[in-house]
Amino acid sequence: MLVLRESCIFAGEGRFYPWLTFAGGRGFSVIEAFCCRRAAFKYLHNPCSWQLRKYKKQRYMRKAVITMCALSLALLKLSAQENQVGIPPLTGWRYYGGDEFNGTSINRKLWGIYGDKTKQYSFDTYGNNKDQGMAQTYRDQMVTVRNGLATIRATREAIRTGLRKEDGDPSNTDYSVKMRDPIPPKHGYTKQGWWSGALSGRDADGGGNYYPLYSRIEIKAKIPFCIGTWMSLWLRHSNGSSLFEIDLEEFFVNDDARTFAGKHGYNSGNASRYVHQSIHGLDYNLGMVYDKKKQQYVFVNGYNHNAYTDRIKPISFNPSDDFHVYGAQIDPEPGDSSRHLAVTFLLDGRVRSVFRTIEHKTAENVIDPRDKKPMKDKYPYRYNALLKKENMKFGIERVWDVAITGQIGGKHDDSEKNKGGGVLYPEEDPQYNNDINKVPKNYVMDVDWLRVYKRANRLIWIGSQPAADDQRQTKGMFKIPTGRLGKLRVGDKLILDIDTLSANERRGVGPSSLDICSKQGASIVALKPHVARNDAQVTFYVTDDHMLEALKKDGCYVKGDNIRIFSLVHEIKESSLWNGFKHIDEAKVIIPKLMFDKVREGWQLEFVVRDVSPKGKIFLPQFNNSIDLSASREEMPYRIELKAEHVKMLRENGLQIAGNGYYLRNVRLIDRNTTTRISAIAAPQQEAGAVYSINGVKVRDAHEAGELPPGIYIIDGKKVIVK
Repeated sequence: MLVLRESCIFAGEGRFYPWLTFAGGRGFSVIEAFCCRRAAFKYLHNPCSWQLRKYKKQRYMRKAVITMCALSLALLKLSAQENQVGIPPLTGWRYYGGDEFNGTSINRKLWGIYGDKTKQYSFDTYGNNKDQGMAQTYRDQMVTVRNGLATIRATREAIRTGLRKEDGDPSNTDYSVKMRDPIPPKHGYTKQGWWSGALSGRDADGGGNYYPLYSRIEIKAKIPFCIGTWMSLWLRHSNGSSLFEIDLEEFFVNDDARTFAGKHGYNSGNASRYVHQSIHGLDYNLGMVYDKKKQQYVFVNGYNHNAYTDRIKPISFNPSDDFHVYGAQIDPEPGDSSRHLAVTFLLDGRVRSVFRTIEHKTAENVIDPRDKKPMKDKYPYRYNALLKKENMKFGIERVWDVAITGQIGGKHDDSEKNKGGGVLYPEEDPQYNNDINKVPKNYVMDVDWLRVYKRANRLIWIGSQPAADDQRQTKGMFKIPTGRLGKLRVGDKLILDIDTLSANERRGVGPSSLDICSKQGASIVALKPHVARNDAQVTFYVTDDHMLEALKKDGCYVKGDNIRIFSLVHEIKESSLWNGFKHIDEAKVIIPKLMFDKVREGWQLEFVVRDVSPKGKIFLPQFNNSIDLSASREEMPYRIELKAEHVKMLRENGLQIAGNGYYLRNVRLIDRNTTTRISAIAAPQQEAGAVYSINGVKVRDAHEAGELPPGIYIIDGKKVIVK
């Protein structure tokens, strides 16, 4: 994140730009504009571009963050290449790695591409078989990178490609590179073939790219939502998906359009769209079978480990229309981390469900065929095989392989239970009536970024209270053991992930509330937060020694009304002033004065907001001032500079935050003298063999061939002139 205020020094060059000065507005001394993601850093690495100029209509330019103060507005319009330093911070998490797709082609150190011509078109028929019945053949040119997006295109059009040699090919097969129509699938479920693309971390150069077992992994993407498409985002264990697989997103449009969802007792209102977030893998309850090829018994993998009501959730948007963030958090089970883990599914930053291996024991009647003893004696829990040391071939820090696949079609489910079900094929969409000529020739999935984080706070409790499949209960409660509260201090925060309950035919709901109570049931909270409809995260403060003593004495209970509680974390006072996911409309957020004991004049107060409606506004009643917000679904920070009178008010009274039309995510104090210096931003390392403009913008990856246009370029640190 880059803050531009008053006068700026260009990183590494000592260049002074006094024109970057903004006059103060009424109430605050300065109006500041700052950008995160691509925009700011493109200017940092392009000294010729340091000028205010017309806004370029490129997708990545929409990611500029605008800060406004008082009743004034300042907009700084920037353009160019991003460094990973520009990734916005995520409260409670530390950025680990990922891909912003800012180059001109796929980074082969992070990704392998199915159907890669340099690897004899390997994995080009992945999923295109009798078992799954997909219709695509993968090719590397179906994955492109441009304007900060990775695009996977599935097409019925001819492309220029060769063929992979397969057993059983006719003797006269032409394997040469030429224009070719898509190859019809051999499984025979459809006659129509498609070219498409897929990315996989495990097939990256250098032995594969994997992410830590315990991490938060999110992908921002715009995904076709049509009958016959099956474009997916998923994680595979380093030992293979048959051991453990986490699906961040799948859409089964045909199945979900049918009435079977209601038959399972789960049909929320009039929702017509669903996202599937599922867990598959080894299941000890399925026992073992004898593999004749390996001449040994092998474990059987199963599907849909998480409950129906957890894995299939209604959505209020069309995934084809805009970008959304699909993700999961993987954590060790608090209090039993050696044997168990928890998977938390996320959608646009909100917790949707939690799956815990500790809740699933191996059945009594499953027998190990090797010694005829009960399977539970060796493997007491059904789904935790992935945690065994022998299954961590690369260690705990290299576990998750990310896969992004442009799948098309899937075989029918003609079982009596689900006759007519399945993914189907695009031409079977009722609107096309099996006429392939009416089907679009292209389906496109755009991926904005992959981001991986490691937890920076402390998980105290995780679960689901009440349980997700309980359609009657409106109250949730769990105990926090005393031992997990030993590190608490005054000023620390207890933050809960929640979902406010909806009424259905089995239950009515009233106002939502949360409380932390003693063993005797008495509230021990001095500052109780208000819970609004659609809040997703709530913050409690440890306000004084009395509350701290009460929390630690005998443990405590968290109680919720008309709320489902998913997790509780402990964050230290110094991490921020406030964290949450709160809808600000009529309700206020109150930050107690104890959080401002170190505030100083000239420091900045930062508000991070998201899902801002038109005319959204932050109102600060103590300051008698407001901040006008720009409508956006993205998380955006806004900063104000504190005067002496503001500091006095904060120390004496704390802070109230009100307004309307936005969700508040984070509030923090920033000492601009130590945290906002441009000189602290490091330029990105240049890739050996890659071609850069004279301004430092990469124009070609090392592996790309072809003539360069006339100009001056930097290659391996040397200036090259192309006439």
